[in-house]
Order: sequence, then structure tokens, then C-alpha cells
Amino acid sequence: MANPLITFIDEPVLRVASRVSKFWYRSLRVAPPRQRWIALIAIFIPFFLYNCAILPRSVNDSVLTAESFVLAVCLLLGTIAMLVAASAQLKMTSTEWDAARYKQALATAKWREENSRMIRFLFPISGSINLLLNHSTVGDVSTIPSMTAQLGLWFLGITSVSYLMACEPPQPDDGDGFVALPSRG
Repeated sequence: MANPLITFIDEPVLRVASRVSKFWYRSLRVAPPRQRWIALIAIFIPFFLYNCAILPRSVNDSVLTAESFVLAVCLLLGTIAMLVAASAQLKMTSTEWDAARYKQALATAKWREENSRMIRFLFPISGSINLLLNHSTVGDVSTIPSMTAQLGLWFLGITSVSYLMACEPPQPDDGDGFVALPSRG
């Protein structure tokens, strides 16, 4: 059984994520399995551009430390890996959305809703802590605070995608009687 405080926070955010998913499906006609990969790409493109801009600055910085350079390179490589993986998954994901895919996605979403609740709770906390650390004094190294903020935003972006993956998907419009049943909630 889940912690009541975590459930109290988690349930409204899942409802909002479900409404966002329904909006994407109804107005943009993006199938829910593709939504998570599009969201990941949309989140990580700014990180990629930011890393491309900050890496030369960290190399030319007069107070360059090995830690700040390694952190900049790791963040750049991690962002590239996420973009490549999300792009590959997006190409393999079907654009079709019918009752059979809905049933499978609903079962997967219910499993994720129950089993990843703690991750969805801890990631925003980690992201917030990183954002708060960004405002603390780190010394003379100018690249570490911006990377700390980037890690915080990274955690918050991943959290939004995990909510999108765990929310109830929108019902398809293919005439199956199963999907005409009212949703729980």
C-alpha cells in the first residue's frame, strides 16, 4: 500500500498528465505511445543546445577544473544518448491507436502508476534540491552552478515524462464497446 502523502500528491498530477495526453491525442492526433518519446526529445533538445554552448566556455574558462570539464562532457554525452534513444524508439513506435493498443497501454500505465510512484515522488525532490544548490556559493568555478541547475531541470523533465507514461491513456475512437465504458477516477 502506498504512502497516503505520496498518493495525495501523485493522484492529481496523474490526472493532469492524463488530460495532457488526451489533449495531444484529440487535437494533434499523436498516439499515446509516441507522446513520451516526443516529450523526451522536446525536453532534451534544449539541454543538448545548452551543453554545446557551455562546453567551449568551460574549456576557455580561466578557472577550469577537471571536475567541471568532465561534468560538462558527461552531461553532453548523456543528453546525446537520450536524444538518440528517444529518436530510435519514436521510429519504432506505431502511429496507430486502437482498442487493442489502448488495453495494453492501460494495463502498462496501471502497473507503472503503482510501481513507479516513489520514483515520481523522489525525482522532483532531487530536481528541486539541485535547483536550490544552484543558488548556493560553489566557489570560483563558474560552470558548476549552471550544470547543477541543468541537472535539476533534467530531473524535473524526466519526472514529467514518467507521469505521462503512468497516466491513463486516452480512449481511441474506433468503435470498440470496451472503450465506451467510463474510466475510473
